[in-house]
Order: sequence, then C-alpha cells, then structure tokens
Amino acid sequence: MFPFLRNFSPYAGHSYASGTNPFQLGNNQESSSEAINAYAGLIRWGAFTDQHIDGHSIEELGICLYTHEVHAALEYWYDWDDETHPDNWEREYASVVWDGGYAHSTWWTEAAEDTYAINVLPANGGSMYLGWDRARAATVYGELTELTGGSSFTEWPGVLFEFGGFSDPSAALSLFEERSYTPDLSNSSLHTYTMLTALSELGSPRRDVVSDATFSQVFTDDAGETHYVAYNPEDTARTVAFSDGTEFEVPAETLTVSHDTATETVSGLRSLSRSDLTDLLALAGGATLAAGVGGYLYERSDGG
Repeated sequence: MFPFLRNFSPYAGHSYASGTNPFQLGNNQESSSEAINAYAGLIRWGAFTDQHIDGHSIEELGICLYTHEVHAALEYWYDWDDETHPDNWEREYASVVWDGGYAHSTWWTEAAEDTYAINVLPANGGSMYLGWDRARAATVYGELTELTGGSSFTEWPGVLFEFGGFSDPSAALSLFEERSYTPDLSNSSLHTYTMLTALSELGSPRRDVVSDATFSQVFTDDAGETHYVAYNPEDTARTVAFSDGTEFEVPAETLTVSHDTATETVSGLRSLSRSDLTDLLALAGGATLAAGVGGYLYERSDGG
C-alpha cells in the first residue's frame, strides 16, 4: 500500500511532509530536524534490537536515511556552503523547502522564533550537525536575533538557547541561567541546561574526524583540547578507532569519553534516550553515577 521508505525521496535526498502533491510549488518539507530525529531513533532502535528486514539491517537503514537527511538540511535549509540559495533569497536560512522554491514561514505563522525553531527541535544528541560549522551557526543564529530584536525569546526559548549553544555555548548558557521561563513543548529546563553545559565543557562537534562506531562524536573545546565520545550498545567490549588514529576500548553497554589527558566511562547503559548528552555532562563535570528511577542521577565532584 505504501512506497518504499514512505515519505523519504531518494531522488531529493530528504523527506517530504506530505504524501500528496497538491500545491503549485510541488511538494515540501518544513521541519528537517523532525525527520532527522526520526532516523536517529531508527538507528537506535535497530542497534538495540538487532532487527533485520529481508536480510537488511534496520540500524544501517537508519544510518543511510539520517546521513542523507542531515546533508540535505545543511544544503537546502541552511545553505552551509553558500552555493544553493538563489541570489535574490534575502535570508541565510529557509524554514520550508519546496520542490519549486523556498519560504520563510511555518504553516501557522511567519514569526521568526517559530520559523527558526522548527528546524532545530528537538535538539539532542542527533543534532550535532548543527554545530559542525561554528561560524555558519553563528551567522544563522545572529540573523534570528536580529529579526527578534535580541535573545529574549518567548515562544521557544529552550530550543533556541540550545541552537545558540552550537555557536557560543558559554553565552547561551549565561542567557539560560539569567532567564525564568515556561519550558518549551516536549522540552524541559533540565534538558536545555544539560545540553548547554555539555557543549560548554566539550566544545564544538567536529565532522572531520569520524570513527568505526555508530554512536560517536568528536569535540574540540576553546582551549584546543579534543574529546572523543563513543558509546557501545553491544554486550561485549570493542575497540573504537577514529580517523585521526585515536583508538580506545569501550566496554559493553558503556559510554566512554577520552580526553587528551584522561579517559572516563559510564557503564550499564542500554538506552541512548537516557544517556545522550546527560551522560556527557556527567563525564565532563567529573560526576559519579547512581541508578535512578526512570533514568540516572548524578553527583558532581563539587557536590551539585
């Protein structure tokens, strides 16, 4: 009844929000980040269940879709290399991509907060691509604050603080700590604080160093120190090799962060929905781990 991959177009390299094509400009997609989050979830589901369809790995399918969707978002929505948007397009970013054009709006408003947040939410460990080019992230975020007259966001403050964290995490964390606001829909103040603190501690995500593990990311902080993060969902230990020659062993069901000077681990993890950046925060802050109801509790070395 349904086409292969449903609403993902291998030709376009990204998903579409509608299964039909009733518009003059063709088909469209608004929230690239929602599609990316869906495929990040598919990767995790496939990795944890080791499921296959007709001999094909669900995890590898998720990796394929996630990779295409990320690069399409950077190319068509954010125009990361400044080669795609037409010369008469007045923005650094497009909130909706059509087959035959761009739009700076959402389906319910043209307010700037909504039109920028729609391609960030939900910000999480699958969103690291937004920080691959720190300067470009700063340009897009700067355009947002120019349109809104500053960073006193009212509609999506948590999500937009997280977006700002990809260009200047310390500044975004300061903005967060100065504000008292109602958390965004499907977000929490704890999540925003966790993500901004992790980015402040670990630095900017890099795309020039990759590994042979599905769940990994390399960061470089402002002091120039490199932090290698890798998670092993399997029930046996494995060695993770990075493209710059760095290698270290990651125990079973364990998240490992290797700094230039030390290596730390959080073990016994079976769900990236619980680990993700929360564990990165704990590791970066020198925390100890204790089992918690429905998740994990952390105690920092300073007693927090």
